[in-house]
Amino acid sequence: MLGNVKTLHSKSVQPSVSIAGEKIVAVYKDSSSNNNLYYKAGTVNTLGIISWGDHHTVSSDQGETPSVAINSQGVVAEIHKNSGSSNNAMWARVGVFDESGKTVGWRTAYTVGHSGAKPSISMAYISQQHVVVAAYVESPNSDTIHLLIGRIDSSLTVISWTYLQSTLSGYNPKISVNDTGDVILVSDNLINANIKIGKLKTDFSDIDWGSGSPQLTDETTGYADVSLSADGFIAFAYQGNPITNLNSANKSLNYPTIVKSGTLNRSAKSVSLNSSLFGPGLGQKPSIATNGSVVVMVQETPFIDSYTNDNDLKVLFSSSPIRNIYTDRSTWMGHYSNKKLKELVIPGAHDAGMSETNYCTNLASAHPTSDTITQGLDFYNMLGNGIRYFDVRPGWLKKSDNDAHPETWSGHFASNFGGVGCLGMKMLNKSTDTTQASKTIFQDVLNFLQVSQNSEVIVLKFSHYLLQTQKGGSVDNSQLFDYKSDSSITTFKPLVTQLIQDVVDTFGSWLYQKPTNETRRIVDIPLSEITNRRSKVIAVFDFVELSGMNLAAMFPGNTQVLSSIHSYADYYIDADTNAPVMSGCDLTVYDHYSNTNDIEVMVSYQAPSDSNHPGQRYLYLQQANHHADLYLLSWTLTQQTADIIAGTPAISKLAEQANCCLGSYLQKLIQENDIPLNFTGTPYYPNIVYVDFCTHFVTDICNFINKTLYPQN
Repeated sequence: MLGNVKTLHSKSVQPSVSIAGEKIVAVYKDSSSNNNLYYKAGTVNTLGIISWGDHHTVSSDQGETPSVAINSQGVVAEIHKNSGSSNNAMWARVGVFDESGKTVGWRTAYTVGHSGAKPSISMAYISQQHVVVAAYVESPNSDTIHLLIGRIDSSLTVISWTYLQSTLSGYNPKISVNDTGDVILVSDNLINANIKIGKLKTDFSDIDWGSGSPQLTDETTGYADVSLSADGFIAFAYQGNPITNLNSANKSLNYPTIVKSGTLNRSAKSVSLNSSLFGPGLGQKPSIATNGSVVVMVQETPFIDSYTNDNDLKVLFSSSPIRNIYTDRSTWMGHYSNKKLKELVIPGAHDAGMSETNYCTNLASAHPTSDTITQGLDFYNMLGNGIRYFDVRPGWLKKSDNDAHPETWSGHFASNFGGVGCLGMKMLNKSTDTTQASKTIFQDVLNFLQVSQNSEVIVLKFSHYLLQTQKGGSVDNSQLFDYKSDSSITTFKPLVTQLIQDVVDTFGSWLYQKPTNETRRIVDIPLSEITNRRSKVIAVFDFVELSGMNLAAMFPGNTQVLSSIHSYADYYIDADTNAPVMSGCDLTVYDHYSNTNDIEVMVSYQAPSDSNHPGQRYLYLQQANHHADLYLLSWTLTQQTADIIAGTPAISKLAEQANCCLGSYLQKLIQENDIPLNFTGTPYYPNIVYVDFCTHFVTDICNFINKTLYPQN
């Protein structure tokens, strides 16, 4: 589920949405005290683009928590709690969708005949009958669920209701029915959300429920919703765990909107759930709908809109075609074998080796998990999730001052503290000590290559070199490669030389070897030529193009190394460095992070008042920043000094904030033609989308853009 986030209507709350075929209807309540109910109707195409009609009142109705449904015949039903009633009376009305005018012809509202709160309604067209199901609770704070089945009369005016005896319990129940009579119910239980699967009886007198109650999630804070298509595709939405440490003082509490998909097993009355995906940013009380090819969601804004600083409560809508784009994310590059690296949007892992901590310096040992863990998956699982660009930061560990053969690990360390941090995953295991961990970065990559298809290109970028020395059981010295002084080059040259040799020895024919007569840059070579029917690793090393530390000097006459290892340089230009000479470097990447823990600073498109904290959209929009081989969108929030000392907010919490807004941000770039779909000349893209705690969600977002750019693939 991607962003495409836009305002449906301002000064509105409690939204509900339903779609059937190309028809879509949303209802919502005025956020003022008058409780007027409004709606918009429209159409949605197969790309998920919605064309809304005007904002209209639902006749003269006033109410709370409205819920709307539409079926394949264009018949609409709406239910709500009467806001002026002390006994929780519920009212409903029927309508008919007018596609030409994008309006609904509403009939007269009438009382349902039952009292309750937070009603949910869904519709189907079965055996030429318009069938309605509804769920509600006795009162706003009750967890006793009541159910109704209704049939709309031939004049499409009145719903005749049948009350069902129910033993179900849960808060905020939401129900969905499809044209084959399948029924699904979700409800909250304070700390999680549960699912019930059932089937309408053929005479519409009851629902046969399955025996199980699978758990949708244990990370919800309420307001789970569900929509079921005729072919058994299920879309879920819910509020994720609260984010309480947004940086502005008046943003004490917000929620990421989470979406999840599933597939119905009719015979077993069960559901197969897919992993959670971040939805379109921060929001509240989501309502989700699907027709089997498109997913649409509406939600309230956070109390303060993170994008606009607008205090106005409003209803936002978002939409997306159902594209996991490729079922097997581990082979997604095979769909683009005719493309070049510079023509694709590639998911990337920042500080990729830091899914664990080892050998922390004394200061870092106070909060090692909070301050140094940047990923939740090892390399094998990230590769399986489709990640293809890896930021690998080698850290060598000397067990004493005289240790001539330091072990190679990954690391994460802060230069502003003089190399304070932790080592992460081990790079490779050369020790004969059987107690040493066998799982290493290199082995993870090898394991994936050996089971992968012949189509994947994996970029391992080595940079940010570090040497740690351990004395008396404590790491008391850390030295960073400063790439400037002769002493630094003298210290790190043999370490980098050995690591390069280890890469060649480990991966061998899995490495991409650039032919001696190849004049094209790596990014200009089609993937099919790079792979040549076998997945490949492109190994690039930072600073090995420098005088005194270059490949030719480090490996004189070694044609295997010189063709298999490639030089890398950041293209970002600051006061201390010049732009790299493209002809002297095999891969250049524009990579400039925002160095902030504030999401609003990171997403900003305005020129920064402080050049050390630029917004990522601002950087992206500067054409001068697109002269490198690839453009890296650094979608990471960064702990500041006070955060590191306190251990809060943790990197994982900052990643929650950043990751849940990624889809909507990239969709905005598409909407505003900043990722051009129709272009002349040379377009530019965010070639690498670079995140902390990356999983398949970033692969799906990247492939949504790739598929939008190249629909034939």
